[in-house]
Amino acid sequence: DPEVYYGSTSSGRGIGKSALYDGMVLLWFFSVFRGCTITVTANNQDQLKTRTWAELGKWLGLAANGHWFVKDSEFLRPADWYRAKLENELGINCDYHYAHGQLWDKDRPTAFAGVHNRRGMLILFEEASGIPDSIWPVAGGFLTDLIVPRMFLALGNPRQATGMFFETHHRERAKWH
Repeated sequence: DPEVYYGSTSSGRGIGKSALYDGMVLLWFFSVFRGCTITVTANNQDQLKTRTWAELGKWLGLAANGHWFVKDSEFLRPADWYRAKLENELGINCDYHYAHGQLWDKDRPTAFAGVHNRRGMLILFEEASGIPDSIWPVAGGFLTDLIVPRMFLALGNPRQATGMFFETHHRERAKWH
């Protein structure tokens, strides 16, 4: 019964959370766990598109293996030549090998559900203090397949003294690294 890795980072502005998670950790996970799926969300659409996804693009451009991947406004996928190698030489179905930016709707939390992958899952919450509590358990459902690796990472400024992000550093801190 492999465990899910839960990681939460709460710190002030400019400390490098986005560089570490949106850039380096996301690209590491996507590079190492071939065939994995990564879901990234943020506290609002503007944050996701203009900050989080832009940070990923910056680190993709700096990565030694950045040419392995192609990024558009919502997805990171293997480049055509790399996809062909993964599928033909390793038998990996690349239909599920992607990272994507996904928005949530607090009035319809189940609309956020439905992502699973047998080759690895990473959930990344950017500016997590602004993500409603109703979205957290739905995202946790992505990690129900008993596979390795499964990671749920949350990061942000500690803007609120209530909610799930706050609890990752208080009541739930034994679960979250």
